[in-house]
Amino acid sequence: NGELLTEQADYCLNCIPAQLMPGIENNFPVEYASILTEFRRGHLAKIGLQARERFWEKEGIYAGISWTAQDIIQIWYPGHGVFKQKGILLGAYTYGPEQAYKLAALNNQQRVELAVEQGSQIHPDYGNYIENGVSVCWHRMNHMLGCAAGLPAEDRDHKFRIIQAPAGHHYMIGDQISYHAGWQEGAVRSAWFALEDIQRR
Repeated sequence: NGELLTEQADYCLNCIPAQLMPGIENNFPVEYASILTEFRRGHLAKIGLQARERFWEKEGIYAGISWTAQDIIQIWYPGHGVFKQKGILLGAYTYGPEQAYKLAALNNQQRVELAVEQGSQIHPDYGNYIENGVSVCWHRMNHMLGCAAGLPAEDRDHKFRIIQAPAGHHYMIGDQISYHAGWQEGAVRSAWFALEDIQRR
């Protein structure tokens, strides 16, 4: 309710996305704080499509990915719900700025239409099966502003070692504080690293 609260703790494990930290008042060491300003947010987008019929199973597809040279980049087929009537496809999974900005300029319905149009290059009857769709462009999401944020390649290893280490009793954790940005494994491993370091201390 707008009341400022103060908590006392022995350690802080901070999973606020690294690309947001420069906008939050802190007392980090200068080099540590400077590295946080270098994280670049990922430009990823996904489009989920609901199919009235699992047409891909008629084509002998029971999971996996179709790669394309189009804006949608990939179509993911579910490995669950085999032989049920309906199914959910990942109709697009983009991770390049060019595709992300193009999708971000569209509304949800236009994104779904684009995914169906481009998916039809792989499955000619695609549009006959898709009955619904939802999309997300992560670099436009409030309170997140991107996903799979990472450091630029130049001198990355050195900077990564600094940001992974604690600043006093403060630890940054999360997928971006790992070499597996964008993956749950990276988030879990960064937390394990911090917990092991706290236990050692």
